[in-house]
Amino acid sequence: MFLAEVVLSKFRLFRGLPEEELARYARFFTHRQFGRREQMTFPEECTDAVFFVSRGRVKISYFSEDGKEFTVIILGPGEMYSRHSEGTVTALEDTEIWLVSMTDFRRMLAENPQLPLRLIRILGGILRETNNAIQNLVFRGVSSRLARFLLRQAAERGKEGPEGMVVPLALTHEDVANLIGSSRQTVTSTLRRFEQNGIISLNRKNVIIKDWERLQELAT
Repeated sequence: MFLAEVVLSKFRLFRGLPEEELARYARFFTHRQFGRREQMTFPEECTDAVFFVSRGRVKISYFSEDGKEFTVIILGPGEMYSRHSEGTVTALEDTEIWLVSMTDFRRMLAENPQLPLRLIRILGGILRETNNAIQNLVFRGVSSRLARFLLRQAAERGKEGPEGMVVPLALTHEDVANLIGSSRQTVTSTLRRFEQNGIISLNRKNVIIKDWERLQELAT
C-alpha cells in the first residue's frame, strides 16, 4: 500500500475500504502542511474543497466585528471538514491535511454507496458539536460550560491515575476560552477555583479530575 492509500485508510470516511478503492481515490488528493498556530490558507481553486486531518489538530473559529473569537469545533487526526463553512481554520500544532475538490469528492460519493451513509454520520457528529457549543453559550454559565468541557475531554482522552482521572489538556487557556465562549482570565480563575475546591488539580500538561461527582453537578 502506498503512502497516500495508508493515509486515506486512517480517515473515518474511508476506514476499512479495500486497497483498490483507496488507490483509486488517492489520486484525487493533495496534501499541505502548516506550523503551530498558523492560520490555514488555501489556494483559490480550493475554496470549495473538503479537507481531512492526517496529523495534528485544527480549530474552526468565527470572529465578531470587534475581534472576539469563538471556536465551534476542534478536529483531530482522521476527521474532516468542508471549506464551505467560511470559518477561520487554524493549526493548533504542526498539522498535515489532505485536500480533495468538491467535484472529485462528489465523484467518490457517487461511486461508492457506503460513503454517503458514512458521511451523514460524520456530519451529524459535527452538527451535534456545533449545536452543543451554541447551546452552552446561550443557556449555561461559565462554570457549567467549563465543567462540561472537562468532562468531554475526560471521556475522549482521560486515563485513570492514582489521584483521579488524568486529562491531557494540550490547549492554552485562550483556546479553552474560545471554545466555551469566555475570556482567558475567566477560564484561568475558574480553573483555580475548581482546584481550590478540591474538584481538580492542575499541572503544566494535565488536569486531574479528583471529584467526578461535583464536576458533573457543576456541568448540569
